[in-house]
Amino acid sequence: MPPAIKSSSMSTSRRAAFSVRSAAATKPSATAPKRSTVKRSAPNKIPAVASGSGAATRRASKRRELEEFAKTFFKYSQIYEDMAVTLRDHPDELQGAHERQSKIVLEDRGRGPQTLEQIHSRLAILAARCDIIPQSIDDRLAVCFASMEYAQILLDAIVSHPSRPFSDRLEFMRMVTQMTRKSLNLPPAPAELPRLAKFIPDDPIIRRVSAKDLKQWRSHPKELLRKAFISHDAIRRVFLISDYCVKEVAGHCYEVRFEDCGPDVFTFSLADVLGMVAEAEFVTNA
Repeated sequence: MPPAIKSSSMSTSRRAAFSVRSAAATKPSATAPKRSTVKRSAPNKIPAVASGSGAATRRASKRRELEEFAKTFFKYSQIYEDMAVTLRDHPDELQGAHERQSKIVLEDRGRGPQTLEQIHSRLAILAARCDIIPQSIDDRLAVCFASMEYAQILLDAIVSHPSRPFSDRLEFMRMVTQMTRKSLNLPPAPAELPRLAKFIPDDPIIRRVSAKDLKQWRSHPKELLRKAFISHDAIRRVFLISDYCVKEVAGHCYEVRFEDCGPDVFTFSLADVLGMVAEAEFVTNA
């Protein structure tokens, strides 16, 4: 969603916090044998979006892809957590191992993957490092570094790639959050934002916004006034075009309200609003 200028001081901050500890890769110990029992499945190949003939097919394909990303991210985050727990009982040995592994980290710093082929190659190496049977504190720390780097590359180089919309990252974070809550036996996070204002009926009649609609509203911007839409960028969100004006410098501008933001008002340009409604559902009985 495009940036907006907030026009009210009554806003409540609704920012999703999600952070990943970054670390460079480490080389596994030469004495560490490969796992002889059942290995963790390492999804080294990042799935691609399957082509579809319609918008529904593309959305379903995108969701499956993001689910795979989220499962992989959660897996390597969990490997880190499980391995880190085993290090807490060895504080003295850990200090020395950290110094040794830090030197390896510094050697690898600045040589991160650039192309997609390099990214796949790097992830395969990291997956193999995470699959060893640790024989020493150094091995355990190496697994920690490798699993953290795997998760970091997946988030930064794949999910957050500039070619992807920001909504992909939001949906990805929501999925990871749900997986984390489930693993901790916590109830699922709410599927919808709170409804602090009501702009549409409980049983809205909706349709997709057409190219003809966009052409009409671009030619007659005032016709968007008082129209309501439902966005599905990561999470369902209802918004209303509450006011319209033409500014001397900014040109056509709209005031937009969101049901989850109550009385708060946000200002968008004509281009921004057309971009928002193009991906939304038009509520015809609002």
